[in-house]
Amino acid sequence: GTTQKKLSENNIKFTGSDEISTKKCWDKISSKILMAENQIPTPEFRVIGSNQKLNLKDEFFIKNSSFFVKPNNNGSSFGVSRVDHKKELEEAIAIARKYSGDVIIEKAYNSAEYTVGILKGEALQPLEIIAEDNKGFYDYEAKYLSKGTKKVEVVDKNIKEDLKNIALKAFYKHGCQTWGRVDFVFDGENLGVLEINTVPGFTEKSLFPLAAKLSGINYQELITNIIEDSI
Repeated sequence: GTTQKKLSENNIKFTGSDEISTKKCWDKISSKILMAENQIPTPEFRVIGSNQKLNLKDEFFIKNSSFFVKPNNNGSSFGVSRVDHKKELEEAIAIARKYSGDVIIEKAYNSAEYTVGILKGEALQPLEIIAEDNKGFYDYEAKYLSKGTKKVEVVDKNIKEDLKNIALKAFYKHGCQTWGRVDFVFDGENLGVLEINTVPGFTEKSLFPLAAKLSGINYQELITNIIEDSI
């Protein structure tokens, strides 16, 4: 939200969400609380504060066996670890704390990862992300370096409609505007929103422009749509 704030203070027009909504999406704890309050499905989680110790006697850790440990505010999957053995949680927390004092631990959804672009009040074609790397999730390497990561259309009509409806609700409950991307995980039965990206990647190979292309909107039209809606 820092850039949006400076642009607003100087009366410079920009595309997309404002300072307040961008901050809500960047701060994972605030975003998770907002989703819980608005009945938006998201993986169960716990917050480990900067001066707080891990309590493995918490029912959350007793009933779940695999987790994702994340910094509260960072991007590109920096500091994110998948943990399948509870003895590894402390190390994962230490890694996450290199990026933020507060750490969030989520129940791992192991079935699939999806993403839905939002453009001018409409949900674009949902995509499934299939990461081929040894960490088993869409981490930094899978995002930017791997040639094996696949991004494919979601063809199941029921899941597709659920993804679109939940994405729109999450996007607008955070106060977002014009364009963005909502990321999901799936456990085989339940969808869960991971986060809302208010300034997603925008190269021609990025997820958002790909979703637009599959929705019948070419790269130039996409840029035009975003600019026109923002001014």
